Amino acid sequence: MKYSAIRTEIKKLSDEQRNLKPQRKTIYIEGTRTHEPGIACDKVQDNRYVLRHLFAAYAVIKGMERPEIKNPMKIINDRMIENFIAIYTPPKVEDTAA
Repeated sequence: MKYSAIRTEIKKLSDEQRNLKPQRKTIYIEGTRTHEPGIACDKVQDNRYVLRHLFAAYAVIKGMERPEIKNPMKIINDRMIENFIAIYTPPKVEDTAA
């Protein structure tokens, strides 16, 4: 599959988000606690930031228009998207039979 590396990274972080979001509660948590509330809050914020840029890079790799990220640090956003594109773009197969 052409985009499997970036898709698996997005799925991994999305699953982690689903597990971390309930852990942010300090009381009335359902189930068992796996993270402290402060650590869970920090991880959710970090994952949100990375996922935002991964989704933008995924759109560019698929050939769609680059989504505009509403953040005052546009240069940093563009650099992160370009780094993710460079990391997750599949290598081009050149025709050597010519």
